[in-house]
Amino acid sequence: ANMASAKTSTLAGDTSVTGTKIVGGVFYDAMIHEWFHVQPELLYVGQATAATATTGISYLVVPVLGKAQFEASPKIHPFVLAGPQMGLKLAGTGAKSLAFSLGFGAGTNINMAENIDLVVSGRYAIGLSDVSDPTVTNVTTKFSGFQLLAGAAFTL
Repeated sequence: ANMASAKTSTLAGDTSVTGTKIVGGVFYDAMIHEWFHVQPELLYVGQATAATATTGISYLVVPVLGKAQFEASPKIHPFVLAGPQMGLKLAGTGAKSLAFSLGFGAGTNINMAENIDLVVSGRYAIGLSDVSDPTVTNVTTKFSGFQLLAGAAFTL
């Protein structure tokens, strides 16, 4: 789930639109060191803007996250992660085709069976770039959102 918000600033003041949208995708966990990993992802992320609050906009988001993972027990491995994200607009109007943000969060891997982990995490993505429709002047819009993610990880 992506609890998304869009903050729009104009000469008349600021407005915010929030809503719960869908997020889902795949990731690869590359172990660089016993505790340090790099985790590139490919995510579908729904967003909302003041102009499209009911229909929303969707992006294909590519985060590249640095991940520090620890062993709390043989079956539980908590982690923290952070890194840049780039989004490419898939559908919707009223926003630019590219969006840049910074994501950070925490979670845990729980070993369920040999080579299968349950992954649960929460993260916050803060918009860095103005995604306002380029045809509208004196308007700035940035996406942010809190994401709850759960899924399975398979060791290949």
